[in-house]
Amino acid sequence: MRDHMKTLYLLRHGKSQPPDFNTDDFDRSLNERGVYDCEIIGQWLTSKQSKIDKIVVSGARRTRETHERLVETFQTKATVELEEALYLARSEFLRGFVRRLEDDLQSVMLIGHNPGMHELAFDLCKNKKDTVASELQEKFPTCALAVIQFHVESWGLIESGEGKLIHFITPRMLKNR
Repeated sequence: MRDHMKTLYLLRHGKSQPPDFNTDDFDRSLNERGVYDCEIIGQWLTSKQSKIDKIVVSGARRTRETHERLVETFQTKATVELEEALYLARSEFLRGFVRRLEDDLQSVMLIGHNPGMHELAFDLCKNKKDTVASELQEKFPTCALAVIQFHVESWGLIESGEGKLIHFITPRMLKNR
């Protein structure tokens, strides 16, 4: 019997170097805190025994580095795909991208940028008033992770307000435990 549950992991890239005139935004790298935060999120994913089938990463340097640092502490057999179109993509585009995912995938992580990641996470959640979602409503800081479950057998059936936010984690939350 096929699993009728899809899980979407939305991870914003780690903290990056500030913008400057010498570096194109696309080429900004993680700073020291960003590297550390990625490791913390990786450890949390490991502690939850997270199973991710595919990780789709924006082509920007800071998202690629986020993925590289994440998998140093989160051992996963997920396939990895670089997707240039995720760079600074808005919520509508991201939702369409998710809806086109292969249905044999049960869980997928997108590593991308704000404001699109924040907008998408909030848009997909039906439990906007839950305690878990209260932090998400305010902001989606660097290296924040939203984990949203859908009771559907096809990614193509995902609509606004139909997912359940089961975790919203930030590095700061994990450091304060």
